[in-house]
Formats: sequence, C-alpha cells, structure tokens
Amino acid sequence: MSNIKYLDLYYAAYGSNMNLEEMKKRCPDAKHEGTGTIEGYELLFCGEAGRAYLNVRPNSAKKVNVCLFKISENDLKSLDEYEEYPKLYGRSKCDVFMDDGSIKQAFFYEMDPSYEISTPSESYYRRVEQGFLDNDLDTRFLEEAYAKCKR
Repeated sequence: MSNIKYLDLYYAAYGSNMNLEEMKKRCPDAKHEGTGTIEGYELLFCGEAGRAYLNVRPNSAKKVNVCLFKISENDLKSLDEYEEYPKLYGRSKCDVFMDDGSIKQAFFYEMDPSYEISTPSESYYRRVEQGFLDNDLDTRFLEEAYAKCKR
C-alpha cells in the first residue's frame, strides 16, 4: 500500500512540464491522466530575451493543449518551487476539456502579466517541443507562440 498523499487536485501542464521525462524527475508521484485543452487562452513566450518561458494569456478565440496530472502534496511543493510561485507564476483554476470527452477541474500556472513577449532559449524550446511530441500533440500552437515572439 502506498503512503503517498494525493490531493484531489489536477494540474494542467502546457510548457516544459509536458515533457514526461522532466515531469517524472520534478514530480515523481504525479499520475499522467491524459491530454486535453483549456479554452479562452493562448500560448506565448514571456520574460527576458533568450530566457522567456511559456505562458498563457486570455484570448477568447484560442485554446491551449495541456497534459493533465493528478499530483501529490510533494508534487505541488516541487511545482511551486520550479515555477517560482507566487513571484513569477500565480495559480489559476480552469476546466480541462479532455480528449476522451470528459471535463476535469484543474489548476495551471499563469505568469505575472508584467512580463513581455520575448524569445526563449533554444534548449528550453526543444524541451517544450519534446513534451508536445511525448503526448502526440500538434506542435502548431507552440510554433505560433514562437512566431509571435519573433515579430
């Protein structure tokens, strides 16, 4: 019998935490629940030039692909530390429209709105891209976010 204390909490990952190898290291207790979308948001790279990270911002015409994880208390602490919560990212609630047709309530991290659209490092982009590939997700939204930071 496991002594892991799971929260009745689902985490919707849209950036480097979709990379399953990285997520396993960061949150070893997390259970991958599948993929879906959150509606009314778009992906953008925000931060300093060469050090920008994926973020979501409201846009009623867009949606964001996510991986859903059920997480433990230890996972939440690890995620908060990794995401520099609450300094860099805050937490927001959302409905995740799962690919299997179900809807799950979850949270995601949303960057402080004072950060501007900017370019990521090549290595960060590749880690995020791997997460899309790990989950058989279309990289189109990621490519669109990258194109916006190059304008």
